Amino acid sequence: METVCAEKNRIAFIINSIDSVWVQNVWPPFAEYARKLKKSLFIFPGGHLSSLHDSNSLRNSIFSLVNDKNVDGVILYSPCVKSESTKEEEFKKFCSGLEPLPFISMADKIPGHPSVVSDCYMGMKELTTHCIKAHGAKKIAFLCGPTTHYDAQARLRGYKDAVEEARLPSSRDNFLVTDPFAWEDGHKAAEQLFEERKLRPGYDFDTLIGSSDDMTVDAIDYFSRRGFYMPRDYHALGFDNSLKSFFPECPLSTVMSSYKEMSSEAFRVLIEYMKKKDLLDGGFLNSLPVEDVVLPTKLVIRDSCGCGGLHYQIAELAAEPESVGAKVRGSPPVQEPDEETLIAKINEYFELEEKGIKTFITPITHAWFEIARKDNLKPVKGRKLFNSPPINSPASDSSVEEIFFRRFEKAVARFFTTGKDSGLLLRLLQDLFNSGLVSASQFRKFEPVLLKIIFRIWERSSIHAQYKMKNQDVALNSLRFELLETRDRDSLVKSLAKHLPRIGIEKAGIALYVDDKTSNWVGSYSPVGISTVKEQSFPADLFVPEALKQMFCNGVFMIQPLFTKERALGYFIHSVSGNDGSVYEELRFTISYALKGIFQFEENRILTLQKEVAQPGYGI
Repeated sequence: METVCAEKNRIAFIINSIDSVWVQNVWPPFAEYARKLKKSLFIFPGGHLSSLHDSNSLRNSIFSLVNDKNVDGVILYSPCVKSESTKEEEFKKFCSGLEPLPFISMADKIPGHPSVVSDCYMGMKELTTHCIKAHGAKKIAFLCGPTTHYDAQARLRGYKDAVEEARLPSSRDNFLVTDPFAWEDGHKAAEQLFEERKLRPGYDFDTLIGSSDDMTVDAIDYFSRRGFYMPRDYHALGFDNSLKSFFPECPLSTVMSSYKEMSSEAFRVLIEYMKKKDLLDGGFLNSLPVEDVVLPTKLVIRDSCGCGGLHYQIAELAAEPESVGAKVRGSPPVQEPDEETLIAKINEYFELEEKGIKTFITPITHAWFEIARKDNLKPVKGRKLFNSPPINSPASDSSVEEIFFRRFEKAVARFFTTGKDSGLLLRLLQDLFNSGLVSASQFRKFEPVLLKIIFRIWERSSIHAQYKMKNQDVALNSLRFELLETRDRDSLVKSLAKHLPRIGIEKAGIALYVDDKTSNWVGSYSPVGISTVKEQSFPADLFVPEALKQMFCNGVFMIQPLFTKERALGYFIHSVSGNDGSVYEELRFTISYALKGIFQFEENRILTLQKEVAQPGYGI
């Protein structure tokens, strides 16, 4: 039996969308970490403040539910609620409206509150410097992001400082830096370079860097329609490592923020802040200490900057004699083998915690060194680090190499469940080869099979993802067609209970706005069935009626705004199991317009009844 949500365990996460390309990197790690901590996380995908688009402004109605009756603390992804038209006073008013709840911000620094930010300045500076030093870039054009976004300004500073230190013309030529544009307006920024400033890719600039992957991809598309192609004519790079970085035929080199690390730090900082606020409110502290955290970013080097295909690099390097390869590449000499160092190097790419390291990475490295022992390669430095049984024991019928490949395959399968870029595995192989942590001759022997395993698992995971997506589409289409015939609210809830568990939504409910003080609970379902609590009024500042509070806690939930073009209708609260925000957004849209149809049917029925009542002789 479920228990009522424990106090100080209810966290709100405010963001402006769940389905845009870049934001699909952001919220899933927060959901995953909340589950790990056994915290109740409520995700609020609202809209921009002062948005010029009606649909965005209608989304903001759910923000009133972020109050101390529903949650105990707030993580605010602040750039998401600000737009170019948002005035600073309006943003301050929004933030003050979250008080007295303890809250922290992501990206922006809000006075008096802790913040967790990525070091976008250094990330962009390193990316720009890579273009200059590794590829001899001389004229680097820059697509400027919005002035309201703290990170966008940090990226601009990083670019400027890199080209200034290299004494490039870019640092003195403002023509190569566009005016600030919204994230979705990369094509407009490219148009400014091409039409207004008469700058041609490959002639007037050799490299193009965008403040985001979105801006760069849009600019690449703009220039390709005018006969300039990347990487033939120019190099291009982005920022964010979003799904969109894979859209071009030549995938983008970019910069990655570790949202997994951001989520863990955000929860840690917020929980500490909540504890300190309790001490302050209890009179045990005179002031509330504020902790700000700056997290490093990481370069993700692919083909678009000119580095070339990793697979071919690895194959070429592996074909060289060990001494020649090391000399040509300038890589360090082969180090004394060390399991612990090798494990740490591999986990830079896998990013597993201690349990995952022991389950997936340690067995691989142990098997690798067992092969080295068997082949009379260099001895292993130091003591045996882990109590793994000898893999060439009499009880084993398999060769040492076969066991290594089985363990490698298991680890690669685990890697692909995290949704990481397959190119990282190829880069890991290259990194290991260049690091001197493994024998080049041993690497050359195994590299073809390792690549074969990686691509086989990648193909299998792709097929599995396609199958899962197909099942989701079938469930959503079945729901959509059924709702076309739905004429009442009770049938709507029954349809949701019938189809949504097939896409992992085990609990869901709908609330409609009545007025500023009252909402109406339409109905809900859970694994035990459809709730008897329905068509019930309850206070508008609560998520759900008091009788259902126990049902909608202990887990990760999303509160999605329901609206049409004309008005805000209410919200759809549901459990979250998957990471595909586009599925949830499609569901929100479907329910909104199903409700619109139901309302029209109800209004027509009332009008018909009124006409019947007005007829002479009615009721006689």
